[in-house]
Amino acid sequence: RRAIDTLAASGVEVREAVAWSDMMALVASSSNVLVPDDWRGGGERAVLEARACSVTVLVAEDNPKLQSLREGPLYTTLYYAGQLELGLLEVEAALLRHREGDT
Repeated sequence: RRAIDTLAASGVEVREAVAWSDMMALVASSSNVLVPDDWRGGGERAVLEARACSVTVLVAEDNPKLQSLREGPLYTTLYYAGQLELGLLEVEAALLRHREGDT
């Protein structure tokens, strides 16, 4: 609790829980978003959501997974849809090749 009080005293807004309906507006209106990590992991989605809102994301330097998400490419839903389409086309082509080999 002492750390939270220290942050709040220096002007940092600390929230433990935010309704999903309010999350995007809160993140988008922020200057920075700190995504804490712990031994259980997590935080991946929070990093990507903050980046999607063009907000600076801060994570612990000793967390390579969150660091890579903070610094790596940010893909759109169109990219993922295209990747799924390519995968399905490869499966379809393999099925056609298999059928042609059976006749």
